[in-house]
Amino acid sequence: MAVGGAEKYVALYDITNANSVNRSVELGQHSESISAMCFYGDTMLVVAQKNGQVAIWNYHKASLMKKIEKYIFIG
Repeated sequence: MAVGGAEKYVALYDITNANSVNRSVELGQHSESISAMCFYGDTMLVVAQKNGQVAIWNYHKASLMKKIEKYIFIG
């Protein structure tokens, strides 16, 4: 499970065992509040920030794969 918000980081929790929820990874390096997140494939987490930046993480390695400076939401 991924949790993020005004703290400017994303925390990943292992929830495979409901009796023992453990924080497994913290993904930092965000310059603004987190506005949306989406798991993509088996290894990626896409994180959108309020300022329009998007970060693509390999959450297994806790490594930033790509940062996109601005995105435009059409919806």
